[in-house]
Amino acid sequence: MMKIEGRKFSSYYQVKKIFPYIRYIFRCFKIFKNPYTFLFAYFFYRPLKVVKLKNGFSIYLSGHPHDCVTIFAVFVRKDYGDVGDFDSVIDIGGNIGIFALYALNSGASHIYIIEPNSKSINLINKNLQYNGFLNKATILRNAVTSESNQSLEI
Repeated sequence: MMKIEGRKFSSYYQVKKIFPYIRYIFRCFKIFKNPYTFLFAYFFYRPLKVVKLKNGFSIYLSGHPHDCVTIFAVFVRKDYGDVGDFDSVIDIGGNIGIFALYALNSGASHIYIIEPNSKSINLINKNLQYNGFLNKATILRNAVTSESNQSLEI
């Protein structure tokens, strides 16, 4: 089976999937300061160090190509839905803070971020501090499991 950058070739030419992506590409031009760079990184699975939004926000990334995929899902496709003004939000598995920034950027009054990985927490802190949201977030270095009192080595 032929693949382009790890994705099945057939995923690129299904007509029912093309039309939403045309709308998503236009949305990228409304959201990102440099949409061409972001779209190149997204479609060709390339890592970026930082993504800048037109509203002045910056999202520092881990250097993994999945970060751009997550930004596309959260900011462009809005897979996580809309966050209303003054909402309090819980982000379980905060990763590097992409959804947290989206929620705070959308008007959330406070976000609780649960993330076990200390390297990810460092990026969450960097992203929150750079964008002026450190006082609107509570970060818990924990993991959510199916059993209580479990210990994880991270």
